[in-house]
Amino acid sequence: MFKKIAIIGMNYLSLSFVNWLRKISPRYRIDIFTERTPQITSPRRLRNMNSSPKDALYATPSYIRYLFFPRIFLSENLANTVPEKLSEKYDLVFLFKEPYVESEKHRFNLSNLEGWTRLLTQLKDSCIVFEPCLVCAQLAIYLRNIGVKSYISEKLKNPTFPRDFEKIMNLFFEETGLFDYKKGCVELRIKEPNGKVEMYVGGQVDRSYIVENYLDENIEQVAFSLVLDVLGIDHKKPLNVIVVERQENFLFLINREMIKNNVSTTKIGLGDKNFVRVISDRNTNTIYTIYGRLKGAQLNVLESFISLFLSPNISENIPYIAVAKSPLLREMPVLQSNLYLWRKNLPRKLVQISLSTEKLGFI
Repeated sequence: MFKKIAIIGMNYLSLSFVNWLRKISPRYRIDIFTERTPQITSPRRLRNMNSSPKDALYATPSYIRYLFFPRIFLSENLANTVPEKLSEKYDLVFLFKEPYVESEKHRFNLSNLEGWTRLLTQLKDSCIVFEPCLVCAQLAIYLRNIGVKSYISEKLKNPTFPRDFEKIMNLFFEETGLFDYKKGCVELRIKEPNGKVEMYVGGQVDRSYIVENYLDENIEQVAFSLVLDVLGIDHKKPLNVIVVERQENFLFLINREMIKNNVSTTKIGLGDKNFVRVISDRNTNTIYTIYGRLKGAQLNVLESFISLFLSPNISENIPYIAVAKSPLLREMPVLQSNLYLWRKNLPRKLVQISLSTEKLGFI
């Protein structure tokens, strides 16, 4: 008998979850509850809008029905779709909350392509200023690529970043004049900038997931983590992967939980402001953080340093390797081969039956 899953909210995060679930194990009945069936994009795919909005497309409603074969229920007010009530009919209920874009005249989910198209059509002759956040800075750069004057109101601060990386990050944005906005720009806010998922079992929240730095790499990792939990597959917390692109320039950070004492740092110069810094434990030689700045031609260097965190045991590389689904990193063969091998070696019983009711606490 197929297990029944209800999904509240149609956006890139929820569809990424469904996509991973369908690829690994198709034996589910999935019902999606949404106010509308929008065309879906993703933060990274917005980089392609300089040629055509269609190039930024991730999925259309017809594609979703064809590939994921869910039943889709439209609701006039999604807030009235109560997870606790749906739990009476479904084995699992997921509530997906995505950041949304807000201005005086607009409000839409970050992955709503039609919302972006309307907004940019109306503001193409205006300038836009975002509140300071990493995702806002990346979006501002993408909008600049299609001719929209976009800025950040002030420099970025993030206490979880290495201090040196924070300075380098702001310099990276400052070089493009991203902080040089003038009065009169339209304020564009990214509300609730972290994505969130709540999983309900038996009418109660069983666990929650947060997507910090809401870019494709982190979204895919969290969506994959969620699927692994549904399938009852043990996994580690994914490593934090941040990549910011500015035309041919890239800034990246890969780190696990930082140690505070007895660290060793090594800086590798790559010419013309480009470098990589490696932070490791002086006692164990364990690498904790790698960050740096690269040119587009040096992206193979990025894959090399991403690979330093890979284990010979492929099962230990999930959900870290889910970043391979990002449009920015999908050309990296090491990540793709790890992902392919992991899926190929899944037990047939798991793929066919695929739900660990014991771990989730229901029958």
